Amino acid sequence: MLQNSQILNNKKIGLIIDLTDKSKYYDHTFFTERNIIYQKIICDNEMIPKQQMLKIFISTVKKYLEQNNDGLIVCHCLYGYNITGFFIVYFMVKELGYNTLEAINLFNRARQPGIFKKIYYEALFKQFGQTSIPRKFKKPIIPIWGKIMLKQKNEQIMKKSNNVKESRLDNAINKKKNSNLIQYENGEGDEDKDENGGENGDENRDENRDENGGEDEGNKNKKQRRLYSLLETIGERVNSNTEEELKNIICKWFNYKEKNKFLGTIPVPLTKSNAKTLTEHQYYVTWNALGDRCMLLILNEKCYLIGKNFKFYKVSAKFPKINKTIMDGELVAEPIASSKSNNSVLIGKTSKKMKYIFLVFDALFYNGKPYFQKNLGERLGVVKHLINFQKNHLSKSNLQQYLNDPFQMKFKDIYELKHAKTILNQLQPNIAHPNNGLIFTPVNQPYIFHNSNSLLKWIPFKEQKILFLIKNFKNSNRKTAGLFVLNKTSDNDFSGNGDEGDDDDDDDDDDEDGDGGNDDEKNNVNVGGEKNKVGELIKVDVIHFSDLYQKIRYLLKIVECYFDFNTEKWKPKEIFLKKKCPDTLEKYEKLIKIMDKNFNKKQLLEYIQKIIIK
Repeated sequence: MLQNSQILNNKKIGLIIDLTDKSKYYDHTFFTERNIIYQKIICDNEMIPKQQMLKIFISTVKKYLEQNNDGLIVCHCLYGYNITGFFIVYFMVKELGYNTLEAINLFNRARQPGIFKKIYYEALFKQFGQTSIPRKFKKPIIPIWGKIMLKQKNEQIMKKSNNVKESRLDNAINKKKNSNLIQYENGEGDEDKDENGGENGDENRDENRDENGGEDEGNKNKKQRRLYSLLETIGERVNSNTEEELKNIICKWFNYKEKNKFLGTIPVPLTKSNAKTLTEHQYYVTWNALGDRCMLLILNEKCYLIGKNFKFYKVSAKFPKINKTIMDGELVAEPIASSKSNNSVLIGKTSKKMKYIFLVFDALFYNGKPYFQKNLGERLGVVKHLINFQKNHLSKSNLQQYLNDPFQMKFKDIYELKHAKTILNQLQPNIAHPNNGLIFTPVNQPYIFHNSNSLLKWIPFKEQKILFLIKNFKNSNRKTAGLFVLNKTSDNDFSGNGDEGDDDDDDDDDDEDGDGGNDDEKNNVNVGGEKNKVGELIKVDVIHFSDLYQKIRYLLKIVECYFDFNTEKWKPKEIFLKKKCPDTLEKYEKLIKIMDKNFNKKQLLEYIQKIIIK
């Protein structure tokens, strides 16, 4: 039947996965003689597939997709619904990035009525971390033949149960005749134990073990995120009265009137439009650290960190004989290979030992004397003096205490402009904390509060990303798809409310056959789950994949992409399952404008080299 079907539909079958527990349904020689790969995975018709079975299924499919992109994959159990659906949905979630509800809904629509046995779809939800079946899930209607099959199965179970009870009763009567009461009770207990530990018991334990194993594995795949900011982790937020007093003191020092606005300097992006600024001033360069931007306040030998929201956090650092001092810098966290410290940053469900470092790159006040009007050289001299003073003081008292302190302060090294290439190629890859790009600071200018047109920041364009919906269009092929954005000028986040989308979400984007229009394809969609706000999906570009398997992984997903200047093509970076809509057309157009102005790494280093030669 399969062979005739593929001839009629002019489609070639390349792989057969047989999920039955018997050999009478498929003759593997029939397929191998026709150059069709045959894989047998023996599955009991009444049990949840075990992890080993699922691993074999995944590796078989992946290997086939990598080597043979043109042939169809046929997967079938006895009836082709519950067990078949379980394997396919598991693959979609595990390998293709679908959420569980979305994958089950897609399978149920494609192979109606779909997975209709509760034990299977319930196990799938549990496999991937959900304790209960989502309310949005529409239970499949059990077909008539399915009801008959379940009824017959229940009758068999009842008959078997009655036979067991009758047999147990006969055994109990015989034991009572031939033994004392205690032996009888023990014997009955043993039989109960055998019943729970027999065929059904083993099945239940295997099922639970698989589900737990799947749940743990699913958690490993979750994106690791910091649960708290570094400031909240290392510092203790001061009370509102103290915070108000500290704000008043700082505002008085700087004659600053905006008590709720961070006064730190903010760099502007370095582009081809403002690159001439690098030739107008002498510049030092350093790496761009990715941490919490903050300022350090030392007042009456107490130490505070000031966040960008102008909130104050008290930290444990000690600075004897230092008072009325403000330093600018970044708080970063670096992992410790082995440490007795109890301080850690929480990442996902794991806890890693970290050390917290305040990288100081500028000075505004030192011991009551203002330095923000001085040039960079004088300001950095003050920074080094403060750090050396602290180290010298601690080395005389308790150096080990300083080394074990959860909060440390270091000078952020800064270099002449000619060392930019060395920073990018040799220094940055070996820095323990997250970083990207470069910061260019003018040497002969004072510290500038808020936005500074002379303080420049360059970030590789690869790090400037945008969210697309990836889907087929009329002229797409096995290795290409369209990049779609939302034609709606709004600052909304367009994020979903949970992991599982509505059933209708899939219908908007379901265009796998490529019949969805032309290059100007537009689709109406609900924005951010709000029924009254409708936007248009517009194809703005095309993305190229290495093979069909990579394309399937990203198809019909909201994907964060970056533009690769080397290949001049968009590349996928990360799937966002919780997002319901891509970024707006407005954001995309802004990014395209920046692309024309932005330096790539090679262009930037060439431009700097010209400045140095002059």
